[in-house]
Amino acid sequence: MARHYMAMLGTISPEPKQYKFKDKTKEFKYVQEAILNFINGADKITIFLTKAAKKKWVKEGDLKASLEKKYKDAIEEVDIDDGNNDDELMNIFTKIYESIDENDEVIFDITNGFRTLPMLAFTVINYAKTLKNITVEGIYYGAYIKDEPVEQILDLSIYMDIMETAFAANYFVSYGNVKRFEELSKNVKIKLGQETGIYDERNPMTPLYDAISKLNDLTGCINTCRGNYNKGKKRSIKAAYDAFNNKRKKITEEIPKQIVDERARPFELIFKYAEEKADQYFKSAESNVEMGMAVIQWCIDYELIQQGLTALRETIVTYAHENILFKGENFKNDKKYYDNRNDVERALTHKEESTTDTDEIKKLYDKLMENKRPVNEKEISLCNIYQKATSKRNDINHFGFREKPAEFTDFKENLESCYKEFKEYIKCQED
Repeated sequence: MARHYMAMLGTISPEPKQYKFKDKTKEFKYVQEAILNFINGADKITIFLTKAAKKKWVKEGDLKASLEKKYKDAIEEVDIDDGNNDDELMNIFTKIYESIDENDEVIFDITNGFRTLPMLAFTVINYAKTLKNITVEGIYYGAYIKDEPVEQILDLSIYMDIMETAFAANYFVSYGNVKRFEELSKNVKIKLGQETGIYDERNPMTPLYDAISKLNDLTGCINTCRGNYNKGKKRSIKAAYDAFNNKRKKITEEIPKQIVDERARPFELIFKYAEEKADQYFKSAESNVEMGMAVIQWCIDYELIQQGLTALRETIVTYAHENILFKGENFKNDKKYYDNRNDVERALTHKEESTTDTDEIKKLYDKLMENKRPVNEKEISLCNIYQKATSKRNDINHFGFREKPAEFTDFKENLESCYKEFKEYIKCQED
């Protein structure tokens, strides 16, 4: 892991001036000298040079000489194009990316160079964060202000944070997963803690982070099929949703408005979208069956096919158990409940010719047959839907080790069609 300073050199010959960075002010001719001084140097220095910039770098030589005096063995010069067309821009992209090593701590100076090149640098850094596991220590810009004697060096890393947050938002929008969102909010909480010395519930980011963390518990429960309505918050989708509700109420109550600064704002925007989505699926779910149906729809929408097939199979069992075969019983989360549930599963898979099922199982099966309903213009029972869903669920859960494994595209089609039939069955049953 090395601290890696990277800069694009311009063609302007500046006069010595005062540079300010945080609480330090000092005179330098070049912003590159100033930044390296203020950040206490670097292990590697990469200077990107267009043809025009290279002439200045070689001809004037004072910046080159100054840097080589302190960092001679650490300096690498990289020739780049001007970036006047797509080919040149992609060439620059490749040159910057290839100059970055695994696990580098990158400090990027975007003060000089054509305005398009610093924009390109942002994209490369994000790319390298994913593929080379780099961290970004700072993105610095020497801000010239007319008639001001001091040039302020700004840290623009917040723009990287916003881009990261946008990626996290896309991850949720596309896949229903908030893990990255939680990690980023935790990082902001830690940064605020370092600035304020407050790391507990008094940290201004704590209420928002806690709510996001509970949202992550909710999606974690969905991803691992924690469908039982009565278990703990990390063992039940419903309990996780309730815990999320409790935490999000504290956001407006506990975050002081004057402290909700630019670092928290992007999280609030995504969080608002995420909580609306969670409510859309789970707010009205008041039973195991309703929660199961909500989860199946979530899984279809977010391409969680294996989880969706599991949720569908188990929700059919629950519906047959609680709404048909043992309707009216006072259900408790006890041994009797699960013994009955096992009998329901056997009844759903019973065959007329079976000689092993008990009379009790046959009676349950007969009752299911009595409850056939018109779905897709034909009479079907829950057994029909259950067995179609279970076949595909078994295929996927057994890793395809079957005599005739399905094609991967079959699973979503099966999930959607069986779910549609199940919804129509319930509607007919209730009518």
